[in-house]
Amino acid sequence: MHQQQPLGNIALAQQGVELCRREKWERGMGALMTVADRKQDHDILPGLYYSYLGYCLARFEKRLDEGLELCRHGVKIQLHEVENLYNLARTCMLAGDRQGAVKALEEGLFLNPDFGPLIHLRKEMGLRRDPVLRILSRSNPLNQILGRIRSSWAKQRLSREIKK
Repeated sequence: MHQQQPLGNIALAQQGVELCRREKWERGMGALMTVADRKQDHDILPGLYYSYLGYCLARFEKRLDEGLELCRHGVKIQLHEVENLYNLARTCMLAGDRQGAVKALEEGLFLNPDFGPLIHLRKEMGLRRDPVLRILSRSNPLNQILGRIRSSWAKQRLSREIKK
């Protein structure tokens, strides 16, 4: 009988990321934690490994500081991977750092404005647009009136586009 060799760290990390992407969190986190426990090849693992491990630790084990650190490391080593910024934004939200989440979300949408998970997260977070007159506060009555007008126009434009 031929015994199957255990997966190497890179392959196991990729498998863990894929399982997490498919929301098979328990199995995905298990694979990612196995890689972490092996303590080898960590210098060549992709940033996605770190960002998913960080998100999992924060979400399922409530290890928020460690999760944030791992997510930030993932972004640092794989800067242009939008998914790392998505995981960082989600982890920031778990840690109660809305400002950090918004920053990660905006950076991710700058890199890829069509990345569905970030768009969904933005809607979920309920991000507001900038005030119409940035030199005035959001609570200024003039900004509030102009904001309502802008919103009304946007809704009218959207309904016209839907009817086409």
